[in-house]
Amino acid sequence: MPPGERVDLIQRVAQELVSRPWTDADLILNEFGLPTTDEWDGDYRPYVVAMLQQGRDDQLVAVHDYLFPDPLEVAHRDVGEGPWQENHLRLFISHVHAHRAAVATLQQALESWGIDGFVAHNDIAPSAEWRDVIDTALMTCDVLVAYLTLDFHHSEWTDQEVGYAMARRRLVIPVRVDVNPYGLMGKYQALACPADRDPVELARLIADMLWRHPPTRPHMAAGRVERFAGSNSFNQARANWERVREIPPELWTDQMKDRLRNGAASNSQISGADYNYQSLPQLVRRLLDELEAEI
Repeated sequence: MPPGERVDLIQRVAQELVSRPWTDADLILNEFGLPTTDEWDGDYRPYVVAMLQQGRDDQLVAVHDYLFPDPLEVAHRDVGEGPWQENHLRLFISHVHAHRAAVATLQQALESWGIDGFVAHNDIAPSAEWRDVIDTALMTCDVLVAYLTLDFHHSEWTDQEVGYAMARRRLVIPVRVDVNPYGLMGKYQALACPADRDPVELARLIADMLWRHPPTRPHMAAGRVERFAGSNSFNQARANWERVREIPPELWTDQMKDRLRNGAASNSQISGADYNYQSLPQLVRRLLDELEAEI
């Protein structure tokens, strides 16, 4: 997160916390993994700012989202989980129908990173109420990718989809195929995507961006564990294990640990595989032991 954005975030969160009793502020800080102390002898606001400054970007974003819930998110909590795979990052791909084949290839490449890409023309059954499905996907997605072709702006839907995601304060990733991001979308850094770009490489660039973005990093971590647990071959298990090993201790949840443990025990493509001449199940047990020791 850029320093200026971090300063603004800390100031906004601090202002809200000091409007509450000190004990409530400490409770919130503790629940989100931020420090507190009983030895502070100064004023309330400097205390809160000092505690927040010690937090990671993702912790600050999480506290902010708790204190300032998205009104659209609250209003639509009853829409269900939407058309998504469990434990994957939810990515809506906004595109023009004429480019559905290229976007479907990108969708497939993203899946290997634990990213579930929603492509309306592929994911909606002909009999479904397609507007409702698209609406639900927009309400529940974590990220939106805008596949910017020459005809993107000509669609009556694409600009509305981007605007909806921005109103929900979701990350928008413009993929520049033929045109640059425009309007409010212009504030986002675009990924270049010439016609001959390998979709696997584009998927990797998107995954790298999402891994570096604090609000989406936990979703990416859960997706990596899910992909490893569902590995379909020895080679895939080895490749997925390399990504699991990169997850820092603070992103691990009990659910992720259980999924890792159960996957290693029940998936023969993991239980029968090795990594650098070591048994993968043994490496899984070692990692889980290390995570427990961190607590």
